Amino acid sequence: PPPPPPPSFLPSVGSTRKSDIIPMGHVPERTTRLRLCGVTWLALMMVGFHHLRLLATTSSSSPRPSHHHQSPFWDGTFSLPPTTAGDAQQLQNQQPKDDEDATISKSDNNNPDVCQPRGIHLAQGSNVHPTTHRLNVTVSFRLNYQKCGPFQAIPQVWYGTGRGPALPGKGHHRRGMVVAPLQFNYTSNATNTVDYHSDWIYHVTLTHLKAGVQRYWYKIRVLVHAKETKNLRGRIPSRRSRAPLTRRTTTVVVETPEYSVWTPPKPGQPTTLALVGDLGQTVNSSKTVHHIYKATPNYHNPHNHRLVTQVLIAGDMSYADSDPQRWPSFFDRHEPLFRSTLLQVAVGNHEIECDTTTHLPFQPYEHYFRNPNRLGAARIEPISFDYQRTLWNHSCSAPSVFQGHYNYGNAFYTYVHGLARIVVLASYADTAVGSPQYEFLQTTLEQSQHERSTTTPWLIVSFHNPFYTTFKGHVNETQTVQMKAVVEDLLFQYQVNFVISGHDHAYLRTLPLYEGRVVDGAPIYLTLGAGGNREQHSDGYQHDEPEPWVAKRDISDYGYGHLHLPNATHAKFVWVRDGTTDLGILDEVWLPNQYSNDNVFSPSAMAA
Repeated sequence: PPPPPPPSFLPSVGSTRKSDIIPMGHVPERTTRLRLCGVTWLALMMVGFHHLRLLATTSSSSPRPSHHHQSPFWDGTFSLPPTTAGDAQQLQNQQPKDDEDATISKSDNNNPDVCQPRGIHLAQGSNVHPTTHRLNVTVSFRLNYQKCGPFQAIPQVWYGTGRGPALPGKGHHRRGMVVAPLQFNYTSNATNTVDYHSDWIYHVTLTHLKAGVQRYWYKIRVLVHAKETKNLRGRIPSRRSRAPLTRRTTTVVVETPEYSVWTPPKPGQPTTLALVGDLGQTVNSSKTVHHIYKATPNYHNPHNHRLVTQVLIAGDMSYADSDPQRWPSFFDRHEPLFRSTLLQVAVGNHEIECDTTTHLPFQPYEHYFRNPNRLGAARIEPISFDYQRTLWNHSCSAPSVFQGHYNYGNAFYTYVHGLARIVVLASYADTAVGSPQYEFLQTTLEQSQHERSTTTPWLIVSFHNPFYTTFKGHVNETQTVQMKAVVEDLLFQYQVNFVISGHDHAYLRTLPLYEGRVVDGAPIYLTLGAGGNREQHSDGYQHDEPEPWVAKRDISDYGYGHLHLPNATHAKFVWVRDGTTDLGILDEVWLPNQYSNDNVFSPSAMAA
């Protein structure tokens, strides 16, 4: 928002009237207009001194003067609060939080909790520049809908580097780029929700961060507009100035503690990802998140190259199921992890959530997240009323079988993280030959080939519905069959290393697989839908004996996949279970890169 207008007693720059300009050497005819006696000069000086004192008083009432917005840098003192231990304890002993924001009344203007940023989460905002090694990171959060709208509150995100207090006058600190907030209305027959108004959702870009697992601190400040009235009667000799003086000021009402964000590895550096699906917000979900948090630089030595620098969720995040209040509770519950580790997501069936008034699907998902390298604004078409009547539970909330029109936006995207190029697709968008998603995938895979021999030798594709399953429940679903018929050939042709999915609430690792057969050089499929959601595990196995292409499978525990890429030739994958006391392991295996010519690919060795 623009800075507040200057006070009425100060002339604005460029506002000089023509009549006020007097050429040098010119003496006006009416010299009495320009001659001031000594008493008048003294009175004007006293008024100016008083106004300067008002400005100093207004500035000292807030931690930072309102006019600091005009500079992208600010030198100040910051300290790192001991939040790491508290975050870890919060995740370990997590209890459900209130889904609703506190009710705000007019008397809450000075309450620090009124405009408290909530649901803070991070995302990689761009690829790392190949020469400068700089990138953008997106900080997302929400502010209360009732009292903290864009005309009432001004959020700022300040960030920088270094540990401990910074000396005044030393070091540079940046302010993130704030864009217009997002907000959506929602109506759901499934939950009897009528005209729900979401909070104001902000996606703030932190620019010019240095890659290489570097720590940056950041904090969020919220300023509100206020009016200050001063009665100057008797202090100004002019009769016109006897009226009270009203000026517009901004005051900092909320300031979060310092949080930490760790940047991605540089191109070519070792890379570690946490892979999970169908997370939810249960006690089991919190155990999974706690184990992921323990594997991040916030918990361990940041110089350990096996630590997680990004979380990838393969769909089905909050399990809101058309209850819009459950999205805020999802972000609040897992905030200690999400506000410190980069988070990327794929859309699942529990993100469909059709609005029963507009018939538009994917609305909460599209508003809450801001994925990197977006190809443009989302293009979502409403479903027909007849189609909605045929959907599961007749609510269009979270149907397992669904075919919609959702392109661009958060639907499909690609980015580079360290040694890996990651491509995220939408299982519930059109993938027919010639569709926007198919053209995007084919173009991305073609362009990725030249960089595989240099900086990004690993190629990972993620979408919600798995092409192969050994479990009961989601077998031969329409949209999965159609997507597999056209996409599997591309995955095999361009030698994709791993395909990450969820949907089945279980764990599965296949051998290199193509058209139902074990084939050297084919992708390995990982189903990681046992994140801990409220629907619990899949019903069982389709067959008592595993299929020939199954390397490992399990429906007895929850957990996540820990994928470590130390170099271009081999990757270490670990299935980290929740049931044991300390990172219990069910499956741990070294996997060679199918794309590397130096490896002799042995499916039998991988099954061991």
